[in-house]
Amino acid sequence: MKESSQISVIIPAYNASRTVGAAVDSVLAQTFPDFEVLVIDDGSQDDTAEVVRARDDPRVQCVRTQNGGVSVARNRALEHAAGPYVAFLDADDAWLPTKLERQHAAMTEKPGVGVCFSSAQLVDDDLRPVGIDWAVARADYTEAILLEGNVVRAGGTSVLARTSMVHEAGGFDPRLSQCADWDLWLRMSLFTSFLPLHEPLVEYRIVGGTMSSDPELLERDTFTMLDKFFASSASPAYNHLRKRAYANRSMVCAGTYLHAGRLRDSMRCVVAALRSDPRTVGRLVSFPVRWADRARRRLMGQPGREGDALSGRL
Repeated sequence: MKESSQISVIIPAYNASRTVGAAVDSVLAQTFPDFEVLVIDDGSQDDTAEVVRARDDPRVQCVRTQNGGVSVARNRALEHAAGPYVAFLDADDAWLPTKLERQHAAMTEKPGVGVCFSSAQLVDDDLRPVGIDWAVARADYTEAILLEGNVVRAGGTSVLARTSMVHEAGGFDPRLSQCADWDLWLRMSLFTSFLPLHEPLVEYRIVGGTMSSDPELLERDTFTMLDKFFASSASPAYNHLRKRAYANRSMVCAGTYLHAGRLRDSMRCVVAALRSDPRTVGRLVSFPVRWADRARRRLMGQPGREGDALSGRL
């Protein structure tokens, strides 16, 4: 019997009636036809469920649940996922038509790959292009994720993964929200290969007022994730990176707080970074130049350098 190639597409949605229709439509427009769509309406107070059900396609299911957060919603969908592959799509993002076809072909050619991700077309709230976040190959994805952050572009929106390996990693940590996908890729990087595709295959919204613009949530999630990793049995091989990892993430949090106008919290994070790794002072020396460059780009309506729009890095 031929092995199934079905892809289970998971879309967590909370009060997403304005954007979830476009997200689902972008899946229905895929050139790869063998998929199911599992939308988890995570206790929405709007008509998210009605928007999804209006698509009237047998491949689309909408499951309404009590609000539990994005990780719980994704895990609930994973329990129902029938396909050997799983793809994640945020309700405010969209896919380009060949996304699943290109990734499925790539993973079929390389059966040792557990996670395939692509570059992302960054778009504004009206889906107008504002830049590209390029997918870049790393020699050691565990090290890259610890030191650089979520190197898997556009969070979960760009990923196609093997369902069995997501389950092997334990799924999403329900304690986390903003860093939930980042935490999963970190755990998966310990036992499987990652494959980046250079071409942009997703549209990733960059807008204010979303979960990703909450500096307190970023700080809490980031260090919950790092504390968990370095307390695990997998950490000894990477203990030499611990100080740098904490310092780097403290500096990212400092930049996020500064961007939000919270100078005291920004300086608190800078002090934490210096205490963790005094070599961080080198980043502080070059900070005025980088900040001026970001201000110039914003003034000219240009996208920032790779990762700036996503991390708020200092």
